[in-house]
Amino acid sequence: RMRSWDNQLVSTPDKKTIIDGNHIAYTDPELLRFFGFKLLQGDRQRCLSDINGAVVSSRLAMELFGTDQVLGKEIRYFSDSYHITAVMAPIPSNSTLQYQAFFPMKAFGRRLVREGRLDNAAELDQGTISIAFDDYLLLDPSVKNKVAVVSGLNDNLRAEGNHSMTFSLQALADLHLTGPDGSRSELHMVLLLLAVAILVLIVAAINYMNLTTARSLTRLKE
Repeated sequence: RMRSWDNQLVSTPDKKTIIDGNHIAYTDPELLRFFGFKLLQGDRQRCLSDINGAVVSSRLAMELFGTDQVLGKEIRYFSDSYHITAVMAPIPSNSTLQYQAFFPMKAFGRRLVREGRLDNAAELDQGTISIAFDDYLLLDPSVKNKVAVVSGLNDNLRAEGNHSMTFSLQALADLHLTGPDGSRSELHMVLLLLAVAILVLIVAAINYMNLTTARSLTRLKE
């Protein structure tokens, strides 16, 4: 479970160094074990268990402190102070999941209480609330009937009295060009641009052949 934002400010405690444009997420402690992000430093089993702990990328560490040896150093994000508990290796550029920092989901609950959106941070883990999360689950390879899995999730929603929303499953491999709602607009755009590129290449080839033929005829006349 993740709640993420783009273009976020992360700074040193004294705010002398402020880095903008970060993709960050509040997430459950299991995230690093779930996706297997490579850590340069820190314990993946415990680094997100502390409400004031944070995991940063080596790039963000270098931008903030000039080194990636930053375990225990403090940073600030959204009015809260965190100490760095782990440093991630650079995420491959072809990955859909591009993040510069992870913060504990407990810290998100604290933030929502401070903003008056929740009465108690524990509500974040109780039932369905009006907050959008990116939810990831790992199906056992033996599971063949994915429809039954979705049906079970939606039955749980209805049992909690929520009849206005439903769950659906999407393969992680499809996430890059397919929206969470199943929209393929980005894929269609890529295919459209590919078709335009092919058309331009064909026109260029035809023009080249016409120019070459014209030059040949001119030389024959000479």
